[in-house]
Amino acid sequence: MENKKIESPKDIKNFEDYKHLVDLLNFYSYKYYVESAPVVSDREYDRLFEILKKVEEEHPDWILKYSPTQKVGSDLIDEFRKVSHSVPMLSMDNTYNFNEVIEFDRRIKRLLSIEEDLEYTVEPKIDGVAISLIYEDSVFKRAITRGDGFVGDDVSENVKTIKSLPLKLLKELKGRLEVRGEIFFKYDDFYRLNKEREKKGETLFANPRNAASGTLKLLDPKEVAKRNLSLFVYYLISEEVNINSHYERLQFLKSLGLPVIEEVKKLNNIKEVIEYCKILEQKRENLSYPIDGAVIKVDRVDYQEKLGSTAKDYRWVVAYKFEAEKKQTKLIDVEFSLGRLGTITPIAILEPVHLAGTTVTRASLHNFDEIERLDVAIGDIVLVQKSGEIIPQIVGVVERPKDRKKIIPPEKCPVCGAKLEKDGDVYLRCPNPKCPDKIYKAIVHFISKDAVNIEFLGPQIVKMLIDYGKISDIVDLYKLKFEDLLFLEGIKEKSIKNILNSIEKSKKVPAYKILFGLGIKNIGEKLSKQICGEISSLKELVNIDKDPLLQAKILNLPDVGEIVLNSLIEYFRDEDNKKRILELEKLGVNISCKEHDKKDIFKGKRFVFTGELSFITRDKAKEIVEELGGEFSESVSSKTTYLVVGLSPGKTKLQAADKYKVKKIDENEFLDMIKDYIDLEALKKEYNSRKITSKVNKKKQETKNNQKGEQLSLF
Repeated sequence: MENKKIESPKDIKNFEDYKHLVDLLNFYSYKYYVESAPVVSDREYDRLFEILKKVEEEHPDWILKYSPTQKVGSDLIDEFRKVSHSVPMLSMDNTYNFNEVIEFDRRIKRLLSIEEDLEYTVEPKIDGVAISLIYEDSVFKRAITRGDGFVGDDVSENVKTIKSLPLKLLKELKGRLEVRGEIFFKYDDFYRLNKEREKKGETLFANPRNAASGTLKLLDPKEVAKRNLSLFVYYLISEEVNINSHYERLQFLKSLGLPVIEEVKKLNNIKEVIEYCKILEQKRENLSYPIDGAVIKVDRVDYQEKLGSTAKDYRWVVAYKFEAEKKQTKLIDVEFSLGRLGTITPIAILEPVHLAGTTVTRASLHNFDEIERLDVAIGDIVLVQKSGEIIPQIVGVVERPKDRKKIIPPEKCPVCGAKLEKDGDVYLRCPNPKCPDKIYKAIVHFISKDAVNIEFLGPQIVKMLIDYGKISDIVDLYKLKFEDLLFLEGIKEKSIKNILNSIEKSKKVPAYKILFGLGIKNIGEKLSKQICGEISSLKELVNIDKDPLLQAKILNLPDVGEIVLNSLIEYFRDEDNKKRILELEKLGVNISCKEHDKKDIFKGKRFVFTGELSFITRDKAKEIVEELGGEFSESVSSKTTYLVVGLSPGKTKLQAADKYKVKKIDENEFLDMIKDYIDLEALKKEYNSRKITSKVNKKKQETKNNQKGEQLSLF
């Protein structure tokens, strides 16, 4: 690329000069981040980048979408928009031994009716987060998470911060290009992130995959930019690219400036595939990024299309999962951790060992029965592995020295000092309801996504509120005022408003989520739903210990036995727990279970929508159908109950409805079904509000484009 001499912003005299500088910096980024072959020094890049920023400050109407300044991170995002995938992002089947890999090859040959050897492409299986990247006319437009495979979150602003992602491809291509890949953390960036979190007293990420997933969900792209995510791409969807080899398609993507993993190989037969899988398994420890297997793909694209997919998996690809990595280390001590319900868990303190991408220093010993089963003691050399590549656990003892020390169960709570009680045969429990750690973990459970889902109130803020004496029970959350949060370190006014709005919103969640959020032993989300289906209000449970009829009613539920019933009775024998329910009601929290009746009105029914609806978005329709117990689908099949037809419906769905004799209804009929359970006026207001916002944004973009067009005409 021609490098015109640029000494200062004055050398950028027109839009063409500006565009040249943008292309130049993008080319330098590609050479540095994708090819690892820098052509200028960091200092020179930074100098030109500063010139670019000054030019864009003087000429904001020049700013191109693919300027490297657009990677720094935009302002806060209010929420992630849901976007449907043009082609579903399905999963792939897993194999765990080479006999299954050979069987995969046989199955493919059988389906294709061929006997000769098949060519395969093998890639390391990156342990990260799947992403779909959309380019239009070579310019990056959107990034969508996998989601449920059919609908994902638009995380474009966060993905734009990835340094190896080109905002403009190196070649000029017309039309739409979809590229799929994996977003992940390199080990060095993951360790750096966890060290920073440790300094701030924040919860550490368990592994690079969790860190990547958590980072993509942040609503502050500037924070995402600081964390230094990485990207590899592994698949192309385009009707315009006429290349019939998957491997060659990857080389094409690389030529466009997209980061393709170096360890990808095209192999001539399944024997070569197996040998390369063995090589990758040996190399995994020396790679700078986390992998947990090898992905084996039929190389010919026409074969891929012919093989197609099942409802969940592609038939032409399989993942060979590596065995869980095991390492030896020394057990140097045991600590005792307190769970949300007061259960004591022994935690092994280990000499640091590098295992499956992280340095492991702790592992769960589960309970005192497990300690006896393993015959493990302090000082032993133990064998450690990660369960599901996530949770470290001791799986055996390699050596038992003579000076080993027996692990003695504690007599007192490690947090509050209360005398521990036996909880069954293998557990010890802290009985103190005022134990600070129990209070903290109970509140964190209550605000979690599966419970009342107070989105903006994280564990760290909960801890600060407890430490400053602002809360000591879940009830106190609903008494919080603006001034109670104002003094918290690092919390700004906008965040405070978000927290208070989330708390207010949580008052309206279904009562079963409140019941689940109470954290009663043995009662999970499923049982909470069943119980709420049998009562009119949570207040009925307050006196369950004295109500044999209610006990019999609940005991009659399919998943309820004596253990569950006794857990309920024990919980509500406590006067504080009784008061908690009544206080929640006084504070405006929904404890009525009547709304549970509406949850099942669409039970067993599957809905598909086609065409444009008048005041409800497709995503909102999906949310409503699922809220009322139904199933939402993107395609019509023999299992479809209703096809809801809007304006300009799709012919394919209409034809499929006729074929399978699916009942077609219009939008008004659908709204009539839900009017007794959903506030239609609120729905209309929400839709109109979004529509107005969309029009305003569109108008702003048109104005910006017109200004840019006028500027271009000057040259």
